[in-house]
Amino acid sequence: MIMEGANNEAKDGGDRLVINVSGAIFEISESKLVHFPQTLLGCPQKRRKYFDSQRKEYFFDRHRQAFEGILFYYQNEGRLIYPDNVPTEVFDEEVKFFMLPVELGSCEKLESILLGDHNRSRPLNVWQRTLWELFEFPNSSLAAKMLAVLSQVFIIVSLAGSCLKTVESLHPARVREAKNFQKHNTSVYPEIKTTGSKLQEDEWFSFDLVCYSWFTLECAVRLLASPNKGEYFKLLPNCADFATILIFYLELIVKMTWPSAKTLVRLLETFAVIRILKLLRYSEGMKILVLTVVSGLRDLGLLITFATTIVILGSSAVFFVELNENEDSDFESIPDTFWWAIITICTVGYGDKVPSTSMGKLMGAICAVLGTVTIALPLFRFAANFRSKIENSTYIQSHRDRNHANAARRKSQQ
Repeated sequence: MIMEGANNEAKDGGDRLVINVSGAIFEISESKLVHFPQTLLGCPQKRRKYFDSQRKEYFFDRHRQAFEGILFYYQNEGRLIYPDNVPTEVFDEEVKFFMLPVELGSCEKLESILLGDHNRSRPLNVWQRTLWELFEFPNSSLAAKMLAVLSQVFIIVSLAGSCLKTVESLHPARVREAKNFQKHNTSVYPEIKTTGSKLQEDEWFSFDLVCYSWFTLECAVRLLASPNKGEYFKLLPNCADFATILIFYLELIVKMTWPSAKTLVRLLETFAVIRILKLLRYSEGMKILVLTVVSGLRDLGLLITFATTIVILGSSAVFFVELNENEDSDFESIPDTFWWAIITICTVGYGDKVPSTSMGKLMGAICAVLGTVTIALPLFRFAANFRSKIENSTYIQSHRDRNHANAARRKSQQ
């Protein structure tokens, strides 16, 4: 029985309130709610009519998954996150019901920032929906899980191959001979350069062709099965897919039509490592790390500003101090001293360039201390934000798993 004007709170020891949302039990500290008295849960008078005196709990016949996001609002100091698997319009209605004073358009969406909102539209065609779920939802079936594992294997093997290509001992003997000849002889023989290029291409071409054939097929199927083609390239992993494939084919064209453009080829090979971003689809930790960096761009900007100021001031001071007291100074100019200042404030200290005077060493010590303080302060906030997002993700997943288990249990009992 729901009591109007009940005096007893639904507390389960201490100041924890018990909240029943359509059968799902949630608990939250009352001290978290009092900071938001304008909301339904934060105001004792507003929430009183939903109190069940017999069960000693507050009962709401509302959307259970959406309430996870509502609960996060109180647990994270008024920061709203859209839960996964909840349509946007449904969650907006829940936000209005619980009287959260937020602008719905500014809410963060933990999954859609990186992977999009799959709940807003689904393919109507049966085969298209089957392919879409197979590639976009690794946990939807055993086949989808196996496909996700296969994709990760191709990504990791491809990255490993890019690294192994640079190992001299893994190159064919004739390529090594050609390279050694070119290294120790001033004359250049076009036939040796061409032969070495072809051999090197033949040695790794089959390996690259297999990996990138899979990447091409995967990207084509994802695009074909996507319910919203216009939104496809707005998502980071999809952009990484397309960029990876484009770079490979550009590199292939350059090698075939312009063999002497080795600098351009190496530049393309360097950019090709962005395919590591393809792992964002499968790694929750990587997604959270990217979100943490994006949300901390303001702090990162302040860090760069402070560090740049210290670099300029420290470089100028050390240059003039060393120039006045030591004619054989390692520092030839202020820009030349930037390198020393950067590795000093980062507390790396390679030692390739060091001040030799007492005042120069004092300036170096000051730069090191200021650099430590400048870098440490934003890192604390970055670490706290990362931990908060990890906890949020874990909490959402645990509630999602519990709700799925309850649904399966109810289905088995019917």
